[in-house]
Amino acid sequence: MYERFSKELFKSGKFACADEPEARNYRVILLDYGPYMDHGLVEYRVGSNPSATDFFCQCKRFEHCGIPCRHILKVQFCLCCQLVSDLFPDDIILTLLSVWLSGSDPSWFH
Repeated sequence: MYERFSKELFKSGKFACADEPEARNYRVILLDYGPYMDHGLVEYRVGSNPSATDFFCQCKRFEHCGIPCRHILKVQFCLCCQLVSDLFPDDIILTLLSVWLSGSDPSWFH
């Protein structure tokens, strides 16, 4: 089960998320589909309930397999990034990112 989830998470990186927040509908678009085609489609619709706790996707893999599909994972990742950017100023995020990329010990930041 973990291996299957890991593959879906990896494959979600080939998609971009365009949201329509008032309707809680999201367009998940395949960016580079060279030799890779996601079952012939390049765009999927993902929806959620108003509190963004339940998601559903046009591909129906979540309903079929019981784990979130790559399209739902992309939407959840985008929502998480949006939440982080709303909570923290850009300079703090860039500082933490540069510390993490340099491999330094971020314990000074606590």
